[in-house]
Amino acid sequence: MQTGTKISALAHGLLLGWAFLGGAFRSDPLPFAVQDVTVISAEEFDRMSGRSAAPETPEAVAALPEPEPPEPAPEPQAAAQPDSPPARTQPEPAAEPVAEPLPERLPEPLPAPVPPTPEAQPEPVPTPSAPETTALVPAPPQRPAERIAPEPVAPPPPDARPDPVEREQVSPDAEADTAREAQQATAPEEAAEEIVTEAEQTAVLAPTRSPRPAARPDRPAAPARPA
Repeated sequence: MQTGTKISALAHGLLLGWAFLGGAFRSDPLPFAVQDVTVISAEEFDRMSGRSAAPETPEAVAALPEPEPPEPAPEPQAAAQPDSPPARTQPEPAAEPVAEPLPERLPEPLPAPVPPTPEAQPEPVPTPSAPETTALVPAPPQRPAERIAPEPVAPPPPDARPDPVEREQVSPDAEADTAREAQQATAPEEAAEEIVTEAEQTAVLAPTRSPRPAARPDRPAAPARPA
């Protein structure tokens, strides 16, 4: 349970306990002093206090002075006639303004301020570029061939017929008499300069040499601040 719930439950329990058991611990009330009173009228109060109104006599009424008549209001005097209007006076002519004498020599104007000459910026020193290196590309590996020849021969197209190696022995007399038969175009067989092994057939996939990184660009020169 949370702390607030515990405090609330304890406070409610104490309140209910005081409501049920609080009357047993009460003491007897103290006695009050009470005095009996009677309601009377104003006449009875005056009679009891001995005050009574004196009756008025006619002599006292006759002795009262008569009020004086009001004085007549004074008549309003005739309104005084206004005096004759004063004679109009012509306004005096305004005095002509006196021109101030010009100064003999005007002050020379101040020369304009000359802007500061910017300082010459030093020329940036050229960064020597990296020397260009020529990468040597290895020659493509030779394909294995059945025939060995002093000069390598590219493989013929698949539709070409290889040139037969066997030749018939012909006498020299028959060569002059017989006409040459039309020969069908043939392609030489594929040949290589040396025997290619299986170890040499593996292609080199990784580069043999890593290229050199390019040079960093020059930083721009800071602009000159005016003095």
